[in-house]
Amino acid sequence: MRRIILFLALLIGFGPAALCSGQDFVRGELKFFVRTKHQLEITPSRFSVGHSPQSFLQNTIELNEGNAAPIYYRACLTWCGMPQTLRDELSQNWERWYTADLEDFPKDEVAEYLQKLEPILKQIKIATSRKYCDWDRRLEQLDFSDFIEYDMRELSTMRNIGHLIRLQTRVHLVNGNFDEALSLLQQGFKMAFDASKPIMVSGLVGESIASMCLKSIMELAQTTDAPNYSLALQSLPFPLIEFQDLVGFEFQLVENGFRLLQNPEQQNYTTEEWKEVYSNAMVQMDLIGDPEFDITAPLAERESRTALVMAQLYPAAKRELIAAGWEASKVESLPVGQVVAIQTKRVWDETKSLLKNIENLPTEQAVQEAVRNEELIAAHGLESPTARGDFPISAFAPSTSIANSFLPSGARRINRQIALMKATEQLRDFAAKHGELPNAEQFQSLGTARDPSTNQPFDYERSSATNAVLQTKPKPAPIAANNPNYRHIDLRFEISLKN
Repeated sequence: MRRIILFLALLIGFGPAALCSGQDFVRGELKFFVRTKHQLEITPSRFSVGHSPQSFLQNTIELNEGNAAPIYYRACLTWCGMPQTLRDELSQNWERWYTADLEDFPKDEVAEYLQKLEPILKQIKIATSRKYCDWDRRLEQLDFSDFIEYDMRELSTMRNIGHLIRLQTRVHLVNGNFDEALSLLQQGFKMAFDASKPIMVSGLVGESIASMCLKSIMELAQTTDAPNYSLALQSLPFPLIEFQDLVGFEFQLVENGFRLLQNPEQQNYTTEEWKEVYSNAMVQMDLIGDPEFDITAPLAERESRTALVMAQLYPAAKRELIAAGWEASKVESLPVGQVVAIQTKRVWDETKSLLKNIENLPTEQAVQEAVRNEELIAAHGLESPTARGDFPISAFAPSTSIANSFLPSGARRINRQIALMKATEQLRDFAAKHGELPNAEQFQSLGTARDPSTNQPFDYERSSATNAVLQTKPKPAPIAANNPNYRHIDLRFEISLKN
């Protein structure tokens, strides 16, 4: 189980390295840890309804009929069919092309590289002009084992193509072609939404592509003569990626795949049939590497192990059902496997119920809820020390709760960045009108965007007419929770006004 949790944490950028990366600064007696810092040298730009870009989303009326998925597949195949040396150029030149400041961006070199990949970029332009995207994966029809092994390599290819869109946007941005840059951002966001369904990993890919678009928007805010994008940012949906729906879909896949979660109260299995149900479930868990259940062991050995696990879990399951109002005689008349399955399903349903609203909670409360869900499962006796790592659902459910607590945190991060960029565009508008950044009182009077994770205003502090800090509100830092003078900031924009 711990391997699954660690894998999910690393996958979404919340592993140990991510938690410990960042920068410290000290103010008075307080020490601050900043997880992500952006330094923005913004250009003044007045908002105008008639001239400012209206939307980062394409007009649905102008979209063409048809399914985008086949065209995305074609673009992915085209990328994979390119010479390896051409594909390797992207990673080999990463620092110079992708992360370098715009002043050092080799636009001609990148434009020449992108010209070789023009067939892919043309296909993406066509795909993102289609009205809908149906990948037709039919995951809900797969057995659990088939779902675990299902090949969706097109997702990693879509992310690579997202990098191409980002590079193409940079080329147009440096050349001052803001209309073309806007068109590419619309393509990028459309591709992000199309890639994001139906499961969590696809949602993460969609978020990754959207993050690339957001980096370009940050660069636009720092580019001379770039228009104000306040209205266009307002067009983006909240939340940007519906992770709650994706998690719910995966819950349903698990329920479809594990027979002991399928109406156990109504089943009339014999004791031997319940053993088979549990044995199959443990084999399925072995497919995802947790727990270590040797499916190659002799049948007698596997049956013995299954019976042992059921016997270990039975006392707690029986106790919990009776405490919940079941008649003792009724519980005692049921097969051991059915008693454990019924209680497992009860805890599973309760966990799902608790998780439903996690995405709508402030980040700190969401993490607390995830911890409470793990404690809930342990308190119900479904993860006793003797059974830990052997019983499949008790191993899988807490992993899912951890995933569902951290995935929204990843989604919150990009939603917070979008909100901070909305506020930044308002600063650009104010600077264009007054020649300086607003003071704290003037900033609040702008009615700027709020932190979507707390619904509270962002912290804003102006140090001079041309310098200010815009950030999420500090909170006690998880990496130094015992230090009352330590605070944690998720996102910090250090803003200066370009002359």
